[in-house]
Amino acid sequence: MSMRMKAIWTLGLVLALGAGVPVEAAEGATPEQVAQWIKDLGDENFDVRTAAQESLVKSGSPAIEPLKAAQTASQDIEVKNAIGQVLLRLKWAAVPGEAQYLDLFPADTVMVAGLSNASASWSRLKDSAFGKVLQGEAFKPLMGLADKEMKAAPGWPLIEKWLARFNGSAAAGLWAFNPMDPAKMGAALVVQLPAEEPEKVLRELLADTGLDQGLQADTSRGLPMWAAPGGNGALALAGRHMIFASNPDSAMRIADGLIAPAEQRLTTSPAYSKLRPHLGEGADFTFVMNMAEYQKMLGGMMAMMGGGNLLEKLGYDALEYVALASHIRGPMIEDRMVVSIADKETSLTKIMNMGWKSTTPLKDIFAVVPADAVLVGNSYVDGAGLLEYFVGYMKGIAEMQAQMGQPMELNPDEMIPKAEAIMGLKMADVAGAVQGDLVYWAKLHPGLIPPDIGMALTCATPEKSAELAATFEKVVNAAIKSAEGKEAPAIEKQTKEGATIWIESEDSPLLEDPQRKAIPYRLCWTVSGNRVLFGSSALALQNRLKGIAAAEPAYDPAKLVGELPPGQLAPKVVMSLDLKQILDLGVKQGLPMAAMFMPAEQAELQQALLGLTQQPELFKDLPPVTGLGFAPQAGVQVTVVRSPVGMVPAYGGLMAGVMGYFMMARGEAAGMGGGGGVVGPAPGGF
Repeated sequence: MSMRMKAIWTLGLVLALGAGVPVEAAEGATPEQVAQWIKDLGDENFDVRTAAQESLVKSGSPAIEPLKAAQTASQDIEVKNAIGQVLLRLKWAAVPGEAQYLDLFPADTVMVAGLSNASASWSRLKDSAFGKVLQGEAFKPLMGLADKEMKAAPGWPLIEKWLARFNGSAAAGLWAFNPMDPAKMGAALVVQLPAEEPEKVLRELLADTGLDQGLQADTSRGLPMWAAPGGNGALALAGRHMIFASNPDSAMRIADGLIAPAEQRLTTSPAYSKLRPHLGEGADFTFVMNMAEYQKMLGGMMAMMGGGNLLEKLGYDALEYVALASHIRGPMIEDRMVVSIADKETSLTKIMNMGWKSTTPLKDIFAVVPADAVLVGNSYVDGAGLLEYFVGYMKGIAEMQAQMGQPMELNPDEMIPKAEAIMGLKMADVAGAVQGDLVYWAKLHPGLIPPDIGMALTCATPEKSAELAATFEKVVNAAIKSAEGKEAPAIEKQTKEGATIWIESEDSPLLEDPQRKAIPYRLCWTVSGNRVLFGSSALALQNRLKGIAAAEPAYDPAKLVGELPPGQLAPKVVMSLDLKQILDLGVKQGLPMAAMFMPAEQAELQQALLGLTQQPELFKDLPPVTGLGFAPQAGVQVTVVRSPVGMVPAYGGLMAGVMGYFMMARGEAAGMGGGGGVVGPAPGGF
């Protein structure tokens, strides 16, 4: 190789390591100047060639077409290579500082998660209802201890430093899973660096964490990249976007998307376009799973083990995308789960649609629930549909076991006839009788008394309720006889204040476990009009029957639904969890017990916890968790959960954990190839 050739490649190496950093365009560069600089690339003088390259890069996009034309026309291989290096620098110098990260992932992405702006989300999270509770005077001693413990953890200064540096967007995705050859996996984590000197920030990160140990610089692609031996892991910098990837090809796939997102990508697919308007505007966190690709991945894994794809057998092929978007909205966090469903009926869609059959007003469904319940919710049960799905599931498992050469342990064709012979009942008849609205609740008691747990199933008529209650007795007794081989009945009937209650008998085999005997709950049920009521004890059932007879105020679901936006459908399913009641009980009853068993060296923590028990109404302003389920419309099903806590902290912690893993992996770079119907507002954020 000539000295001139070596000089060009040496310069190319330097330029490649500087690529990705935006270059200030030269002002007023004329076509004549650009042409002269291109000519100077073949000059014998190294300094002239170097100055020409820098001038062309500073010229920006106006130099691209003349450079391409000169590269085609030139017969000098060294000039062609020099032009190629300049074009690469111009390409990566054009990387925008901001990017819609979800748009970077290809159409065959299995799952992807993204944070829109970690710093802004964290700031809003601290202003949420629960965030303000934790920042109150009462929690200062405890939060101070937590902060002290965290800062004393090994490596915390490093993690704290870099979490502060990564205060923008981030996303991670998986689009090719190959456990047999991780170097062929498609996975990446992309993080936005501060706008000021991103290359300097990256090199500082490498120095702090040792991630560059064992990595080899790769200059062939025109942007700063380091790859682990064998291609099992890569780190790249494109503009201000740092990319951790399973291999160099995966890193380039994301980097290329920063220049020009591919036409075929996850966010442009018809299924994603269908659900996107329902995700809400400006999500702090978004998670998307491509169910078709997930089934392919799972099916491939099962095929390697000699089995089939159970998800497809169970009808999951009707699901297109499942997405979750979390929004921090003032005091509350709103989580939207949106599912796009294909226009086909499967066993799964039958189960999903089951919950929307009810025509009963929510107020009537909740009429048997005590007004002071801490947990409430409703659904609709179709026993025949559940049996069909269960049988299909069991047959799918049995078929897969047979394909893998294993004995068929769960064959319903054998199990169901045996169960029917023991019960003296047809399973289909039992399942067919279970059909109607279901409502459930839990009610707290003061002190250490376990909560009452209740459930009510609505039947067509009072006669059907009585028949179903008697059928349950036969089913439970037969099941115990079959499983335990004992003749003693597990269920007996008792009459209490004029009501018939079915309850576990004192000599029930179910109560032989000492731990079971220590729990005051007993399997029991009774009949109230056209409902079968289930309770955790006979006393709880009696109290509920008295409350219904006295027309005591019932739980009002209207306070869960609130005011719906114009055009939004009314929810068919609601649920609520009263965090205030639960946390108050936990502080007053749970913390003193926990403090009693703390070792002496935790005296400071013990005092901080006991201090909370002395504070009145710690959670008086804490709103409940509320969930709303809406019937599918146009192939989209939406569930909205509003909470003062939300799932954002968990997701943020997960992302921080991923970053922490990479940052703390000193000297382990070679092994880092894991890869890192509702009408709503238009989506945003990503």
